[in-house]
Amino acid sequence: MPLTLSNRLSADLSPNTKKRTRSASPLPSKMGILSSERQTLLRRSWQRLPKQTFSDALMVDLVRKIGKHSFGDDSDAIEL
Repeated sequence: MPLTLSNRLSADLSPNTKKRTRSASPLPSKMGILSSERQTLLRRSWQRLPKQTFSDALMVDLVRKIGKHSFGDDSDAIEL
């Protein structure tokens, strides 16, 4: 049977069956990149960062990377 356009489209849209594979054994755990003391220090310093400071820095970085107009057509929607 020749492939017609409708047959090709339905073949493209039909879900493909996934092949089942045996799972690999888990890797042995590695030492953490940071020591436990440094992890504690990082956690404590992160908790001291005011949320408003973080969100302001995040918005400035987003606007710098993707542009102000990505958030809407209103030029006053975002003031930095």
